[in-house]
Amino acid sequence: MVRRNYPLVALGMVLLLVATLAGLSRADFNLLPEQLAMSHGALMVAGFFGTLISLERAFAMGNTRAYLVPVLSAAGGAGILAGAQHAASLLVASAAGYVLLSLRMLRFMPNLATGTMCLGAVALLAGNVLWYLRGSAPATPFWGAFLLLTIAGERIELAQLLSTKAGVKRWFMLSTGIYAAGVATTLLDYSLGLRISGAGMLLLALWLLRYDVAMKSISASGLPRFTGFALVLGYLWLIAGGVLGLAYAGSYSYDMMLHSLFLGFVFSMVFGHAPVIFPALLGRNMRFLGSFYLHLILLHLSLMLRLAGNFISAELTAWGSLLNAASIFLFLANNAAGMIAGGVKGE
Repeated sequence: MVRRNYPLVALGMVLLLVATLAGLSRADFNLLPEQLAMSHGALMVAGFFGTLISLERAFAMGNTRAYLVPVLSAAGGAGILAGAQHAASLLVASAAGYVLLSLRMLRFMPNLATGTMCLGAVALLAGNVLWYLRGSAPATPFWGAFLLLTIAGERIELAQLLSTKAGVKRWFMLSTGIYAAGVATTLLDYSLGLRISGAGMLLLALWLLRYDVAMKSISASGLPRFTGFALVLGYLWLIAGGVLGLAYAGSYSYDMMLHSLFLGFVFSMVFGHAPVIFPALLGRNMRFLGSFYLHLILLHLSLMLRLAGNFISAELTAWGSLLNAASIFLFLANNAAGMIAGGVKGE
């Protein structure tokens, strides 16, 4: 079962690399053709994250047919790279399949965690359909919801918080409801929707910071401590994104809000979870390396530099973008080194 994951993980890494270069091209580095640069969001979220998250879900289910979902997602991402006419259709089909997988999980595990991830799957489908029909701008809030709700659901699942007090659950459900309502409102009034979703984002961030086990992990050592730091830093960026959403005032605050969410929060979560997810998907051990802190620190320092450029100079923003990309490349290199050092499981 593990071996069938290799080509999908490899293609996912290609999509991540090209999406990162596309982001640099949008920051005026002109590394890729305009068509690919404008597909930055679709490549990153629908392509890379759509493939890896659905692959993780299919692998956990142990169902061969479930693998059709990440295959379609990877094919859609590859189609964007090749300029294929029907790439968007493949991504829509993949997202629809992912909704079905999520509903199947919800049927067998009807709890708050799987319900939240199911809502995230619906957001991915809505985002991909909107991108197909109307472009990236209307799709972006829904893509953000896919990632935020998926991560929040997984944190509840991993932290085993399903048996917490009713008040804690109500706070989580209220926050999620406000956030989802705000994302949906962007279809009618974009500015109002961003403000409402910003409020939900802020409440979710405070909930995660208060009840997630990440704060306790910081007092541990090795990989658990690294993961704890990555998660807490991500939650702080989610707070920043929520505040910026509430105070939405045009293009600068929008850019800052988006990158607080997608880079500060999402990639901090990726950096923290990858040393567990990659070994599981690839059947290898992961040796924790002190150099993991380098890509984590670089991500957050470069993001602060990038956001400061909104107030100081476009050149500073460009340098921040370049270092953002460097942190992702360094992340891939460090995790590859950790798995090579760890060796194959069972050896």
